[in-house]
Amino acid sequence: MHDFKVDIPHKDQIQILMHDFIEKVTDVLGDGHCGFRAVAVLRNLTVDDHQIVWYNLYKELAGVENARYRRMINDDRRYKEVSNALSYGGIENAPPGKWMTMPYMGFLIAQKFNQTVVVLSIGKSETYFPLCGPPSPPSIDPLMCLAYVNDNHFMALDLKGDCPIPPTSALWRRYHREDVDTWPDRYASRMADYSELSRAAGVAVIEDDEELYIIENLDPDEMVGSGPRVKVEVDDSPIDLSVP
Repeated sequence: MHDFKVDIPHKDQIQILMHDFIEKVTDVLGDGHCGFRAVAVLRNLTVDDHQIVWYNLYKELAGVENARYRRMINDDRRYKEVSNALSYGGIENAPPGKWMTMPYMGFLIAQKFNQTVVVLSIGKSETYFPLCGPPSPPSIDPLMCLAYVNDNHFMALDLKGDCPIPPTSALWRRYHREDVDTWPDRYASRMADYSELSRAAGVAVIEDDEELYIIENLDPDEMVGSGPRVKVEVDDSPIDLSVP
């Protein structure tokens, strides 16, 4: 049996340690809707169904967990940026204000579709889980993986089964509800594998609350999104998760 190499566009923008675990890449149109198009592909929709994804994420942000998202974003201006990006923007090329950004939209995707979301890049790679609600059975939790490249473009990736995945977003650890505490458990060994590969590649690994995190060369306080990165101000005050 031949081991065929997968053609990975923009491969220099994805950590080399993950290249061998990529089975397929769908490089969607770079028209400003690329993040939503990539999610549509991962949801087994067509790339032209990106507006369905867009609308679903807007409903998620404005829905019953709106207060939780506001606490997590923790900044009125930034919240409005996320909300405006998810409001209808037409079918023409999308301006930067309508582009997908991480980490906040990563949580919206995970929560809306009740799935694990992985974002890979040459800088900061993270895993996002839903913030609340009972975890879905592992058999129906297919991993959704996005690649973020060139500081302005998303692609859809299919990863090999049981491949390494990056650590859980620190924001999830601060803002999730207790009923999803166990969600990362099913991926613990895969995150450990990622950490070991990162060590082998010379990327430092630290422990935080007895769990492993990767120190990337991207400032952990920066927000990943299409276009210029935006500094995220972290509020270290105690978090009240009770519903107002």
